[in-house]
Amino acid sequence: MRTRDWFHALADALQGLLGDGEQFLAAYAGEDSDFVRFNHGLIRQAGHVRQRTLSIDLIHGRRHSSASVALVGSLDEDRALLRELIGQLRAQRALLQDDPHLLICTDPASSVREEPDLLPPAITLVAAVQSAAQGLDLVGILARGAIEAGCATSFGQRSWHSVHTFNLDWSCYSAPDRAVKQSYAGTRWETPELERLMAQARGDLSALARPPKVLPPGRYRAYLAPAAVEGLVGMLNQGGFSCKSHRTRTTPLLRMASGEQAMHRDVNLVQDRLNGLTPAFTADGFRKAESTTMVRHGRLHDLLISPRSAKEFGLTPNAGDEYADSLMMPAGSLERDAVLTRLQTGLVINNVWYCNFSDVNACRITGMTRFACFWVEDGVITAPLPVMRFDDTLYGILGDRLLGITRQRELMLSSSTYGGRSLASALLPGILVDGLALTL
Repeated sequence: MRTRDWFHALADALQGLLGDGEQFLAAYAGEDSDFVRFNHGLIRQAGHVRQRTLSIDLIHGRRHSSASVALVGSLDEDRALLRELIGQLRAQRALLQDDPHLLICTDPASSVREEPDLLPPAITLVAAVQSAAQGLDLVGILARGAIEAGCATSFGQRSWHSVHTFNLDWSCYSAPDRAVKQSYAGTRWETPELERLMAQARGDLSALARPPKVLPPGRYRAYLAPAAVEGLVGMLNQGGFSCKSHRTRTTPLLRMASGEQAMHRDVNLVQDRLNGLTPAFTADGFRKAESTTMVRHGRLHDLLISPRSAKEFGLTPNAGDEYADSLMMPAGSLERDAVLTRLQTGLVINNVWYCNFSDVNACRITGMTRFACFWVEDGVITAPLPVMRFDDTLYGILGDRLLGITRQRELMLSSSTYGGRSLASALLPGILVDGLALTL
């Protein structure tokens, strides 16, 4: 039986377990993944994970209780698990009060996205990695396989989502404190692209072998690669695009919402669900918007509205959780090969880490540079940089100090495997900035 048919059979079983006046929401999450860990360019560990989880919300009126159960994959055994779980949820619900923000999708809008597996077997990917990384001290992890999601409700909703992705996340070391960090991810594997990245790593490792240049604190012209842009822009997912955060005035874009601040008119930030990898539906059965533009020409435009926020504030939901899990920034006109020439003298920042808000109201972010950051003079890399702290506002970095946005963009998939592989993604360019504040 196909997984989708098995999930539908479980939904039908749940329908038969309902009592008078009861409704259910059921959200399925599953994966069929190969994992391979590398150390010194060699296979350290290889394994396979197949897991299936069903989360059920049992509703009567405005009272509801929810829980998740790990499924076996056998229809008879899983039906027995659901019968036991429904009994437990009824007992819990009797102790709960009404939920004033409960919003149920009573108009089923079923959808199916079931992508074919276009990926080579894991053993083929491993061979390609080891060949491309020959002679490099590479440490990292490769994940590949199917990720599934489903939604079923007592109102007839039957939605299904299945995609096959790979994610190779690695670092290459030249010394214990000097490394190049890279990633390659997507739904189609291209060995030439991996080889291009490994060649870039070799060039960066050669530059890392030079004596480092220590810079005094100050503001420096800088190029931020897509991975560094993700680290900064990704901070806006902490309430920047959230309807709830804006209504409660806890958003880091408060000054932007009031019209006091704006970003550069070339900056556009979009939740591009249609071209992303996440499901078209929420766990509550609502259909997500295909595209939501949060920042348009440097100004706040639309927000992400969850079903609970929609109920609380009298709006229409367009998202599940209120964060951009298919974040996209449109390309600019700056060619990647021309970045160093345009930069002239300044910083190349490939990665950032430990990012946090230093002043939420000003959308000011602090963090550290990390992995293969360089000093450039007259368009030529001359020295690696030690780890340094930056502290600056996105209104400056993406505002009046923004000089250019690259035409080339990189797709970055979340490498999170906490509880299961993630489908969150970001398609982002690099940016050239006339001044990034380094504090120490």
